[in-house]
Order: sequence, then structure tokens, then C-alpha cells
Amino acid sequence: MYLIKRFLLVVFFVSIIYGVKAQIGLDLISAKNRYSTWNDVIYEFSENQNEIFRYSYGGGVNYWFRLADYRLEFTPGIYYLYSDFNLNDVNQNFKYISHQLGFEFDINVYMFDFVRRTFERDCPSFSNGNDWLKKSFFIQVSPGIFGVFREIKDAPERVNTKRVSGKFDFGIGLDMKLTKHLIVAPILKYGFDIGDKWNGFSEFHGTDSFNDGTSNAYLSLTLAFYLK
Repeated sequence: MYLIKRFLLVVFFVSIIYGVKAQIGLDLISAKNRYSTWNDVIYEFSENQNEIFRYSYGGGVNYWFRLADYRLEFTPGIYYLYSDFNLNDVNQNFKYISHQLGFEFDINVYMFDFVRRTFERDCPSFSNGNDWLKKSFFIQVSPGIFGVFREIKDAPERVNTKRVSGKFDFGIGLDMKLTKHLIVAPILKYGFDIGDKWNGFSEFHGTDSFNDGTSNAYLSLTLAFYLK
């Protein structure tokens, strides 16, 4: 956490020194998750072989800014994700619910057009013919932190959890201008959670407590809209 704070401070001062351009963005998010340990617990507990919290959906808002002379962009923002899972067996019927609220600091690097500024005169991006892909392609790295609330509905005992965990993902995207003031950017990312745990999860399902913690690897697709 200390290193993340130091990193954010460096980004802030560099932005002041070199100048920034800013705008607001909206995100639509879908993700496919794999909570490996919890899936194993569910498999042993039930005949239902579906994966817990396999898909999540949500949205977010961010503050987009970049250096004035280079295509190094930052989109710090908050997001919300919802996921549920139904366990239906002959002897049991439970619904698992997850609410996630998080902060992430996205960093976009336009590696094929890092110092050029002609993209600002191009509207839409496709007007450049074969050049649009080079101008639009970027890689993204994104550290973050999130709080989560999970519960099991209709359980005979209260199995809720509130927890703060970390995350890190990376991916690729395309920054495409649709009009002079509207940009859309599909972003495909792979990532993982850090330190996720659900106290009481194992005991409820009749297994050892060390199964309360799990790794989660996810593949997400974000559709970002920026109003300039």
C-alpha cells in the first residue's frame, strides 16, 4: 500500500509539471471470474457443478487526463460490480450475492503513437485509413482496491462478509473517436484479486477453515465512453 501511495504522488506531480488535458468517462463492465478454492468447496458440498460468482456486471465513472505532449493517459475512477449464484439441490436452495465497490487507477500507454499529437485533429479515428489502428491502440495496467459485501440468502445461519482487498489487471484497448466530442474505447483485460477471503464460508459448507481464502483470476471487458 505504501508503494502505491508513493506511485500516485509521483503521477500527480508529473502531471502538474507537464500539464494535463482532462475529461469525464463512463464505463460499462462485464467480467468472467474463477474463484478456484470456493468452486472446489461448492463441488464437494453440492451436486450443482456451476462456478460460484462466475459472471459479474456493473459500471463506473472515471476522471480521464493525460500529459500534454505525450500519449500517456490516466483514468482513476470508481466502479460497482454485482454477481450472484444459485445453488439448487434436492435438500438445499441458497442464493449467494456479491456487491463490490472499488477504486482503480488505469494507466494507458499508446506505444505506437506515444509522442505524436495529430490524433487530436482526426475525427473520427477511422478517417485516417490504415493509420487509425496505430493511433488508437493502447496497453493498460490497472492497480486497484475494492470493498466487497457478500451474503448467502435463505441460509439457516448468517454467513455474511465485509472485506477490503486489492486487485491488479492489464490488457489492451482501442481508443476510437466517433464524433468530435465522443470517444468509445473497448478494453479487454486479465487480472487477479489479492487477499480475498470469506470468513465462515468453509464452515458453512462443512470444510476446513483454510478454504475461506481463495484466488480469483478474471477476464473482463470494459466499454468506456469519454465526453471531451
